[in-house]
Amino acid sequence: MPFIVAAGAVPPFLSEVVYLILAAAGVAYVCQRIGLVPIVGFLLAGVLIGPNAFGLVTNEQVIEAAAEIGVLLLLFTIGIEFSLEKLAKIQRLIFLGGGLQVGLTTAIVTGILVAFGIDWKVGV
Repeated sequence: MPFIVAAGAVPPFLSEVVYLILAAAGVAYVCQRIGLVPIVGFLLAGVLIGPNAFGLVTNEQVIEAAAEIGVLLLLFTIGIEFSLEKLAKIQRLIFLGGGLQVGLTTAIVTGILVAFGIDWKVGV
């Protein structure tokens, strides 16, 4: 028995998902044609179709789901590109650089907050 969708039974978020996919595909194509990195286009498309510009996508759940899928795909792509041998070679750089980044960022944010009279514990 085939599945038939009754009139009005289409999920309300479906149009927003379609807008997201069309905008992403469109800007990726345009960016490729003009020689830009697609990330720039994706950011611009998100700003334009989001709730603060044209308002085509306003459902926060759709936006959060799309963002999570994007992060997952990014991490998956990074995982495909890295080999364990390469990771082992730069192990020291990873831990030293990562530790320095966390430490310096914490110190800078804490310093800025203290300068504005906010308790240092908030910065940490």
